[in-house]
Amino acid sequence: MPLLLVLLIYNLLLPFALLVLLPVSVLKMRRRGGYGSKFWQRFGFFDKATAARLEAVSGKCRWVHAVSVGEVNVARKLIRELLKREPGTPVVLSVTTSTGYAVACEKAPDELTVIYSPVDLALVVGPVFARIRPRQFILVEAEVWPNLVRVMQRARVPVVLVNARLSPRSERRYRKFRWFTAPVFGMLDKVLVQEPEDVARWEGIGAGKGRVAVTGSIKFDQLGQASSNPERVGEFRKLLSGVFGGVVPRVVLLASSHAGEEQAMAEIWNGMKSEFPDAALLIAPRHAERRAEVLIGVTAAGLRGTLRSELPEPRLDAAPALPGGHHSDLSLAEDPPNMTADNSSGISRGDLAGNPGIPLANNPANNSPAAFAAADAEDADDADDAADAAATSAADAASAAAAAAPFSESALRPEVLVVDSTGELRDWQALAEVVIIGKSFLAKGGQNPVEAIAAGVPVLTGPHMENFAALMILLKSAHGICQVDGLAEVAPAVRNMLSSPGDSRAMSTRGRTALERHSGATRRTAEVLLLADQA
Repeated sequence: MPLLLVLLIYNLLLPFALLVLLPVSVLKMRRRGGYGSKFWQRFGFFDKATAARLEAVSGKCRWVHAVSVGEVNVARKLIRELLKREPGTPVVLSVTTSTGYAVACEKAPDELTVIYSPVDLALVVGPVFARIRPRQFILVEAEVWPNLVRVMQRARVPVVLVNARLSPRSERRYRKFRWFTAPVFGMLDKVLVQEPEDVARWEGIGAGKGRVAVTGSIKFDQLGQASSNPERVGEFRKLLSGVFGGVVPRVVLLASSHAGEEQAMAEIWNGMKSEFPDAALLIAPRHAERRAEVLIGVTAAGLRGTLRSELPEPRLDAAPALPGGHHSDLSLAEDPPNMTADNSSGISRGDLAGNPGIPLANNPANNSPAAFAAADAEDADDADDAADAAATSAADAASAAAAAAPFSESALRPEVLVVDSTGELRDWQALAEVVIIGKSFLAKGGQNPVEAIAAGVPVLTGPHMENFAALMILLKSAHGICQVDGLAEVAPAVRNMLSSPGDSRAMSTRGRTALERHSGATRRTAEVLLLADQA
């Protein structure tokens, strides 16, 4: 099908799709907040300060687009590498979700301007492009916006998709509707993929032959990766000391959990906690706004829980005791390198603003040519979001009451800490002795285990790691990760990992070694971008 006909159909259907998604979008905005006056950036309206910055970099900048926290962390790594090679070159980073925007703004270099991504309506993206006029447009992982990419193509701005991923599920859908999707993928000047076998797959769905190159995974790249923050890790040790009676426990962390997994793990931990009195369970739900629901699940499992958000910020005037009565010197604390914080996400996790168009690789509809053949498997979280949204006022009251409980008496001391925060997972994982990957037991797809493995922390997953099939094959063949068949096997596995820490760390080291094939992916990606910019 000709590209112009594809764009015509897309632009006829897009307004109706936005209207259908509006109620969900409004609900998400109310739950997550964080937009305020910047909401109108979605429609090309910028405050004076942002407009001035964009005017100053117009015609000279690179424009990078990322959806949420996971993609933003990939973008930040890449931007750091680009700025090392071309200091002072301005970069505009557009972000879809409020959580991604907050992470993008954190410690942003002077060269970086962060904005919300424009709605992919022709009447919106045209003026935004005219304001920015980038010299290169870089899409991160799975985002192909037809109208925006078309504007770039007509202006002869190179468009590069970096760290590209394609799940088997998405590949099947794109092949089924190849007549509709191939013209859009054909607009990409370069597609930089993670694995050699991805080349033929991307070419098969429409990316031009000779335009697909293997650079490795920026997420898995340990070179140039920001390590955990020693100061933040020290604060967390102090916080744990205050919660758990003056001693920093051995941490078992359930990371990026989804509905049902928190209560299940709490029940498992309740049955084995007496064997490990020096250890504690921490739960970091994938969506922090589920905090009340998670805390109720912990209580239903027979454990006392509290929220990280309700705790006072720790003071670092004294070093907390470690298990066994030892004390840590926080000023000398060193933590191993860590990969990007989990929370990788897709357009389906935004609000209106999280659905500014129907991106070809992240549309939440199923089997619809108008929706460009649906979301990438790793980003298929909207179904989870709908279930996760059911937190009642009674639940909120229960969570507040639990968090307000005094910790001075052991009988009232919390047994589980719910980490209901954003952007802290990297540093919490640096404290863990075992990380259990969420969305791998009672939901399908799994979450990214790389950051924990790169930090030298042993990792346990459930059976459902479909979104990371190639990665799991790599790690399991190296005996670098522990995967169990279901919840019934969790307790024996955790027991073994806590009882034999040396063996567990050796497993993590093997996994980290296996990831070295991706070392240098950030550098290689930056080199391709610089060459493409000079062409």
